[in-house]
Formats: sequence, C-alpha cells, structure tokens
Amino acid sequence: MSVRGSFYFKITVTGNLIGEYFNNYSNVSLSKSANRINPGIGFVGQYVTSWSENQTSAEINKLTIEEISTNMFKLIWTDMNGKETFHGKASLLEKNIIYGYYSGEQFIQEH
Repeated sequence: MSVRGSFYFKITVTGNLIGEYFNNYSNVSLSKSANRINPGIGFVGQYVTSWSENQTSAEINKLTIEEISTNMFKLIWTDMNGKETFHGKASLLEKNIIYGYYSGEQFIQEH
C-alpha cells in the first residue's frame, strides 16, 4: 500500500517552513519542518526537511517547491541521494500557509 496524506506548511520570517502532516499509516498529526537551502521567493525554493515517523524515528529529505500556477505549488521530496520519495500539490490557504496532499511509492495520478 502506498503512503497518502495531507500537510500544511507555514513560512517563517526567515524563509523556513514549519508544519504538520498525517497519512494513511497514522491516526495522529505529526510535526515537520524545512530549512531553506537556496534563495527563493515565498514558498518556492529548495529545502532540507525533517519529520517524525510514527513518533519513534525521524526522516530527513530534500524538498523542492515550484509554483505551477497562481497560488498553486508542486512539491517533490527526494532522499539525500536524489531518489524521489514523495510528491504532492498544495495551494495557498492564507498569506503565509500552504495546504496540500502528498503520496509516496505508488504515486497518485496527476490531473
């Protein structure tokens, strides 16, 4: 079974991201964060991201966020070797918050 879930990210004044996520493997919301590693505009950019897995371990990945249309974003998570692990889409919920979905391994079909 592939991983499917949703998340939100809030951008900080320094350009980093903080947020939460949940998926079909967990019944709780868990925290995640991302540190910007290149100059970007708004949410668009590259990050090193980390999150808690099942409250027992942590994951570290790279995250790329691209704007695909006004206030709509494509997100791609890769492991530290560049292999894609998750991808998703998000929309601007408020001025500094995006909300979206993601999938892993067997990816959700693009619309």
